[in-house]
Formats: sequence, C-alpha cells, structure tokens
Amino acid sequence: MPEYALRADKLCAHYRARPVRRLGAPSEPGHSAHRVEAARAPGLLDNDGDRALLRAVLSRQARGGRS
Repeated sequence: MPEYALRADKLCAHYRARPVRRLGAPSEPGHSAHRVEAARAPGLLDNDGDRALLRAVLSRQARGGRS
C-alpha cells in the first residue's frame, strides 16, 4: 500500500446474489452496480484474481455443483 508508505495486503470479499430490487445507489464514492449475464461478468472485472474466481464459480455451477 504505497499510498500509506506501508507494506500490507488488501482483503477482498466476493458475494453472490440474486438481486430483486435496488434499494439505493452504492454507498462508496466511485463505486457502481451492474446487472449483467453471468457469462459476461468475468470480462468486466479489472484484475486476474477476481476473474479467475468468478470463472471457477461459473464453471462449477455449470457442472451442477454448489457455488
């Protein structure tokens, strides 16, 4: 985290949801919400780790496994 002159790891959480209705805009500035078909989603992610995780979940789901 060079912006803080520290060496640290950032944590990231992933959630799977079935959205029903929008309650409001994202609470953090610069964030946005997108509803897209699952197959398109990996191409919209900015980093390799997030893409790999989503592809693994989608692949498992396609084979009938739990996601």
